[in-house]
Amino acid sequence: MVATRDFAAVLDGERHEFTAGQTRVEDKHWAVVDYPEFFESESARLGAMKVIGSEAGATFPTRRTTPPQDTSTAHARQARDSALRTLERHVSDGQLTSDAAGRVDQLVQERDPMGLDAAYVTAAGSEAYDTAFGKMLRYGDSAVLRMTGEEQQAVQAVNRAEEMRAALAVGAGGTGGFAIPIAIDPSINLSSNGVINPIRQLATVRTMSTRELRLVASDGVTAQYQTEGAEALDNSPTLTQPTLVANRATSFVPFSFEVDQDWATVRQDLAQLIADAKDTLEATKFLSGSGTNEPQGILTGLTTTQRVQTAGAGVIATGDVYALKAALGQTRFSGGAEWLINPSRLDSVYRLTPSGSTTEPQLMDSRTGQLLGRPTYEMSTMATATTTTTKWAVYGDIAVGYVIGDRLGLSIEIIPHLFGATNRYPTGQRGCYAIWRNDGRVKVANALRYGEVL
Repeated sequence: MVATRDFAAVLDGERHEFTAGQTRVEDKHWAVVDYPEFFESESARLGAMKVIGSEAGATFPTRRTTPPQDTSTAHARQARDSALRTLERHVSDGQLTSDAAGRVDQLVQERDPMGLDAAYVTAAGSEAYDTAFGKMLRYGDSAVLRMTGEEQQAVQAVNRAEEMRAALAVGAGGTGGFAIPIAIDPSINLSSNGVINPIRQLATVRTMSTRELRLVASDGVTAQYQTEGAEALDNSPTLTQPTLVANRATSFVPFSFEVDQDWATVRQDLAQLIADAKDTLEATKFLSGSGTNEPQGILTGLTTTQRVQTAGAGVIATGDVYALKAALGQTRFSGGAEWLINPSRLDSVYRLTPSGSTTEPQLMDSRTGQLLGRPTYEMSTMATATTTTTKWAVYGDIAVGYVIGDRLGLSIEIIPHLFGATNRYPTGQRGCYAIWRNDGRVKVANALRYGEVL
């Protein structure tokens, strides 16, 4: 049987690569009919299925009314079960939050039909790989000489899982580095400070199993009552299709050769360093990123349609706060609306109406309370100035309006020696070059409003 194009397939439980014009499989192999790439047309594929199913005395499995167990499906199911057990163990040990485990659980059960991401979770979540990773950091290229047989097998399992994801176009391509254990992977376990960057807490977060994730968004569908026998009305919504693309982000962490303390301590320090760097980057990009080779920020994705300007030039007054909230209106988005605002600007808003005022009610009952009855979240990258065109606050349902996509897995490239800037001599340090992929997009713009100084 000749393949009509280059592709990869799973036959008899094993992965095979096929090149256009290259014969690699028996013409009557029963699994071939599952892959249209072997046939010039669908009618040819169906014809082959009938021939194989009626073949008498064949030495290979034949097609029957009830087909034989698909080994690739069984393998995927086993991989998912193993991944779920790995997640449960990490949650029980306190190494993963339930939210983090829930996101990965949803990915492997709903968007991983071949079990490739599940295999990665199991491999990168094994205890043997955790200790092997520590040795790779500590000993660099000579780490393999210090690994146990179990640790070497764990590293090989992770490498195989990553290669399969890349080869079958599930991933974004290999990075050449080592996968980081899932317990300290910031793309899975979000352990950094969420106070100055609350967007992850508020937005919809999706874990991506492919390089792209296409979404469907709409402001909503209308409905109506009608008399009996009346013709139905066209309530077709206006649909948009925002696409999340796994953009590449990197961070570099140097560390000395004297990392001889317990790996349990080192891993938490490393995780915190990478998570803090990731959080700091996202605090800017999820708010004002350009959307080109990086996430599209909330303010970038909104237009003048969602803009609410202040009444006076160069000043933010009490009426401007009311106007920004009123601009969202009593819509389906108002029930989940919240404020994003810089801490310093929130201080100023809190002082706009003093306690005991006889002309205006207080905007906030307390500095830590709600603003006009809706929750407030401090965002350190929001602007504090009152100059013209300054965007001083965001208001709306961020969970509906903004979506974040995290590509499963973070890789690290070990730099065995770092050199000084003066004489280019070694400094006695190694380096971790961390690589991860994610994206952010405005999904429903009308769920959000932003305030701008006139």
